[in-house]
Amino acid sequence: MLYDRVEQTTITTGTGTLSLVAPSDASRRSFVQAAGSGTQVFYCIETIDGTQYEYGIGTCTAGSPDTLTRTTVLLSSNSNALVNFPSGTKRVFSTLPASRSGVTSRSLSPNGYQMLPGGALLQWGTGNAGPGGPSITFPVAFPVACLSVTAGTANGASYGGYISVDNNLVTRTGFVAYASGGAVTSNFFAIGY
Repeated sequence: MLYDRVEQTTITTGTGTLSLVAPSDASRRSFVQAAGSGTQVFYCIETIDGTQYEYGIGTCTAGSPDTLTRTTVLLSSNSNALVNFPSGTKRVFSTLPASRSGVTSRSLSPNGYQMLPGGALLQWGTGNAGPGGPSITFPVAFPVACLSVTAGTANGASYGGYISVDNNLVTRTGFVAYASGGAVTSNFFAIGY
């Protein structure tokens, strides 16, 4: 998903798929040259003055011209939503946001998280589970999706029931935990990206 020396430009406006202009510098490659058509890539789009930007995951497709479909925004100057780019030339290049590098993003507190190399995000903490299935909020929102959550009783406490996670109610920001035998404090471990 991350490729060296990939840089192109676009004059596409709005929030949709970008039409890419081939690199004018021989030391640079296109997304399709580096990754192949139909491949997911990390990208950054920015205006020449750098005031508007968008980091995300997209799919590059060979064509006349090649295109980049913006599928998931990770960080942007528009409150982390798609940027409605104005007219004019924008730079488009392959880069990994610092939050996905595993170097800068972590909190090792009792309700914490750790970004791993390659983009996986681990989270853990404590919340309340009960018959009504209270919501438990993750320490930070998963940038793309939570893949799995496991929950159990906190600190090895004796509990006569079971704790379950409703997989249909797992979101980027939290999940619902049910406890069959009444309210109980629950530890959780979650992984996503």
